Amino acid sequence: MLHLGRVPFEVGMKRIKLSPRLKMIASLVPLGCSVADVGTDHGYIPVYLAQTGLYGEITASDINIGPLEHAQRSAAAYGVADQIRFVQAPGLSFPESHCSQVVIIAGMGGELIASILQDAPWTKTNHTLILQPNSKIDILNAWLMDNGYQITQAHMVKDGGKLYQILSVIGGNDTIPLMPAQLLAHPQFFRQRDPLLPEYLEQLIGKYSHALKGIQKSEHLSDAAALESLILELQNMRRETETWQQ
Repeated sequence: MLHLGRVPFEVGMKRIKLSPRLKMIASLVPLGCSVADVGTDHGYIPVYLAQTGLYGEITASDINIGPLEHAQRSAAAYGVADQIRFVQAPGLSFPESHCSQVVIIAGMGGELIASILQDAPWTKTNHTLILQPNSKIDILNAWLMDNGYQITQAHMVKDGGKLYQILSVIGGNDTIPLMPAQLLAHPQFFRQRDPLLPEYLEQLIGKYSHALKGIQKSEHLSDAAALESLILELQNMRRETETWQQ
């Protein structure tokens, strides 16, 4: 079901507005591709893509019926209910999930995203993954590195006062193993000179410096040494971003 060439939305139809986070995710979907939005929640991204008329078959899936029904209501409200396939299933376990050229997994913890991909090894072949972890970014990056995935784009976006990482991923191994600090802020951010990276690094340095003070008061000296090393790496990365403006 290819929507290319269709009128994107009828005259008088409301056009959905996305938050900065969701808009950045949608912007990374290549035109003409079929898309699966896993854990679709309100279904805003599938609705947005359907309204443009520039993408292939669009699937919205969720493990719970409540969010899926909400997504269906969103699609109906914006006049694109007949252009989206709705599926209740955990992760990518639904039929023909492998037919989606692009898989979006956003708004979940990094461990859960890794678990979903672990159960769908076909995502390594001829698929683009757009991943937006809410937490455990280092765990997700380590899993991707260890399981044959490569981050080709990395974007930072601020939404509601919070910074989010959005990664575009394909099958293939990065040639250089990542250091602990790079698992938190992937080298791709440096290659692209992401303007929000300095602020993100400052937040990490503050977070782990605060944690270090707590550990130093305990007897876990080995943990303190590892944390000191991580903070030093982050500080070096922050200094590197200062050269961008020189």
